[in-house]
Amino acid sequence: MSTIALALLCLPSNATPTELGWASIDAELAAMGRQLEEPSRSGPNWSGFLRVSYAHSSEPVIDSDGDLDPDEEFSGFAFENIRIAVDGVLGDHTWGVSFDFGGIGLQDNMIDAWIGRRAWDGATGYIGLLRAPLLRTQLMPETTNLFIVRTRNAYILTPREAGVRLDQELTSARASFALQNGADSEVDNLRVSLRGEWDVLGMPTPEAEGAYGASQDLAATVGLALMNDDSLDGGGFAMILDAALVSFPWSLQFEVVDYDKGYTSPIFYPDDLEGDSTPWSLTASWVFLEQWEAAVRFEDYDEALKQREVLSVGVNRYVAGHDLKWQLNYIDIDGELGSDNQFIVLGSTLAF
Repeated sequence: MSTIALALLCLPSNATPTELGWASIDAELAAMGRQLEEPSRSGPNWSGFLRVSYAHSSEPVIDSDGDLDPDEEFSGFAFENIRIAVDGVLGDHTWGVSFDFGGIGLQDNMIDAWIGRRAWDGATGYIGLLRAPLLRTQLMPETTNLFIVRTRNAYILTPREAGVRLDQELTSARASFALQNGADSEVDNLRVSLRGEWDVLGMPTPEAEGAYGASQDLAATVGLALMNDDSLDGGGFAMILDAALVSFPWSLQFEVVDYDKGYTSPIFYPDDLEGDSTPWSLTASWVFLEQWEAAVRFEDYDEALKQREVLSVGVNRYVAGHDLKWQLNYIDIDGELGSDNQFIVLGSTLAF
């Protein structure tokens, strides 16, 4: 029943205009009208996470005297991430901004800054500083890492760029397209990315690495992505294939990236990845005693010179799922040109 109808039914038959309270009713109606005209708001919502680690290497990796020859072992603490994020909703738009003050190789502290809007059924468009839709693990937050250190391919493809992205949700599938600044930043050449993802058995795999928190029902996801960055010398084309198979308490994950001969990595591993390379990784994990997960990962960097292969073994203790966990990793690097090394890494993640 409307406010006016309720007011009229409750009035005595001999009520005067003053007793009718028309001014009050008009004010209420005006307020209701303003509420309908103003877009709905929620937020700002604050969140973030910390990832802290201690690592020790068996061989020198630090050049302390500047002669380009490592002469000191790495042994110390580091902040992998100090992430602060804020997001919200304004009408039919969403927005988000995040900063990270940790890590190595970050060009700027701002890593995300975007405005999103629903375009049509199942589709959302974004503009701003965004992740390119390339690799499954690269698109996940670092809090969900199965190992403290991501795969090499995930690191190479991590940097965000300014541009636009369109995500389309389909039945048991997803597709994304992005047009962003390339390696030359605001110069005329752009980077184009396209990714498709299919839940083979109809159920999506968890948005986290490993099997912790997964369903016992078998889930399988396969993704294929293409990227081309004309700003890189010789053309920066790469083709990505990844797959995940999860059924609690175990998981299996595979990813491979084929970098064209013209591809170079301007941020990560500039001397080791010079194109015409197909690095890949295979990861498996098993959850035991409910809150523990053991994992093993093999990576082949497919390098022309160092020819490194990396074996990582880890165990995770989940205190509050991925929001609070401890991780212990052993990393064995086997390669040419004196690149052999072993690392022990202890890390902790706290999300808030």
